[in-house]
Amino acid sequence: MIVRWAPYRVALSDLGKRLLEIVDEMGLTASGILPQLAVDSVWLGRAAHRGAKSLPAARYGRKYDLIRKAVIERNSLSAWYKGHLRVFSPFLLGTKAGDPHVLGYQFDGTSEVPLGPEGSAENWRCLRVAGLTKVRGLPGIWHAMPKAGKGHQSCIDHVDVSAHGTSADRRQLRRAA
Repeated sequence: MIVRWAPYRVALSDLGKRLLEIVDEMGLTASGILPQLAVDSVWLGRAAHRGAKSLPAARYGRKYDLIRKAVIERNSLSAWYKGHLRVFSPFLLGTKAGDPHVLGYQFDGTSEVPLGPEGSAENWRCLRVAGLTKVRGLPGIWHAMPKAGKGHQSCIDHVDVSAHGTSADRRQLRRAA
């Protein structure tokens, strides 16, 4: 007997947690999916607590929180984006026109545009957080690049966290996270 769906089984005690993970992953792309739902479908989402102020990480979900932590702790990430495996050091995390983006230096993996030599300015990538999948932290790996002058990046118009902050700023950000 072949058990076709065995790798996808979830213990009953973990079902709620897994469903919330799926809801969190889908939250930022919901508007693009709604018109495609069948008539008898049910749309799930988390209700926001009224009057409660949340950190951007809580507002955007676990993926955003993982990226935010990597920026603060200066750890690299691996993730799939537009069909390519990207390995990058995230330097800025925030929003552009209200949509979460991360500016990172890609040092391994693939891309639509081939990577330049190590240290090349061609390797900077502006990635939409909602488009990143299978995001994994790579603790202890960091590619420090020279800080570009003010106004040279157009990826993010509202910065949440930056890896370029002073060590005192990073300590304060760690406490806030």
